[in-house]
Amino acid sequence: MYTADPDPHLLELTMLGNFAAVWLAKEGHAGVVGVNYLEKIQLPLLACLYGALLAGVDYVLVDAGIPREIPGALDALVEHPEISLKLHVESGPAEADFRARFAPHQLFLGELPPLCGARTSWPSLPQ
Repeated sequence: MYTADPDPHLLELTMLGNFAAVWLAKEGHAGVVGVNYLEKIQLPLLACLYGALLAGVDYVLVDAGIPREIPGALDALVEHPEISLKLHVESGPAEADFRARFAPHQLFLGELPPLCGARTSWPSLPQ
């Protein structure tokens, strides 16, 4: 079960599942493949995005919330850094900064090259 600090094996499984879904969807045609994630499903989102990017996803849609941090996360994930997203916690203190973290370097051995063909500019969202 996902928590704010999930087991690395769960992150790896989530990443690989999203990689496989995109990879299989791209087989046998030259068309584009997109994924649609729900922003409200926050805990696995970074691992999901990373797996889809590794498989060469063409489009990423994120709805069911206001995904302000997602364009920046996608830009960052192509370089494989440790990254985090703010978690929206209903009953937590207002000043608390709860975050979901994802570190690709903890899942792979060695250096990872930047992902090719990744879009590096995204439409800005209203603040």
